[in-house]
Amino acid sequence: GFSAMKWDMPQHTYFIFKKLIDFRPYQPPSYQLIAQALDQMGKYELAILYYEVILQAKWNDWDHKDFRLISALDYLRFLRKITASKVNFFKEYAKGRIGTLETWVNNTKYNGDQKDLLVYITWNTDNTYVDLFIKEPSKEVCSYHRKKTKEGGIMTQDVEGLGPVVYYADKAQRGKYTIRVNYYNEEWERASTKTRVYVVIYRNWGKENEKVIRKVVTLDSKDANDDEKEEKMQQIARMRF
Repeated sequence: GFSAMKWDMPQHTYFIFKKLIDFRPYQPPSYQLIAQALDQMGKYELAILYYEVILQAKWNDWDHKDFRLISALDYLRFLRKITASKVNFFKEYAKGRIGTLETWVNNTKYNGDQKDLLVYITWNTDNTYVDLFIKEPSKEVCSYHRKKTKEGGIMTQDVEGLGPVVYYADKAQRGKYTIRVNYYNEEWERASTKTRVYVVIYRNWGKENEKVIRKVVTLDSKDANDDEKEEKMQQIARMRF
């Protein structure tokens, strides 16, 4: 499913993750990936349905995480795109829903504003930590250790198993951003299991000139880096602003 997203094959993504939630309906990240695929396919009505399921359903173990807020940001971007497009059928609904979502998100520690940089990761193995590390041009690192930087970088809550995790900067600094992930599997008997990480990098998130980079990274036990040495982390990308 991750590879299908990377290769811009949303129909395949939809059917793969649809089959997955038939077997594992309690894993909400799959619903978000389905909604993203439906957006790419132009199936806006069905995408709205999946986003609303994410926001309205009770997810038990997931409810204490930032998953709903991350999904709400994704949903906001989608609805704003609809209002700016030539699609007429959903515009009034989208405008009204944008207002309620903005109010909710802006009353949290995050915001729904347009962003110069947003990085999203999720992965496919439970009981696994994949931590996102962003080195900003100032050399300050935003991660689960430091969720807010002096220059305004924001990291969502650290989660175990499947993700997602998001970093964003409303106003990017001049210079180079280095994006890395770090891997730790707490179940040693599963150390041979390979973890696939789906990474989406948005430049100018939510803006007319938005650019999207999608990557899939495979990690296994040899990539484990419990002491979090930078040189052992998996570098995903460098972005210059």
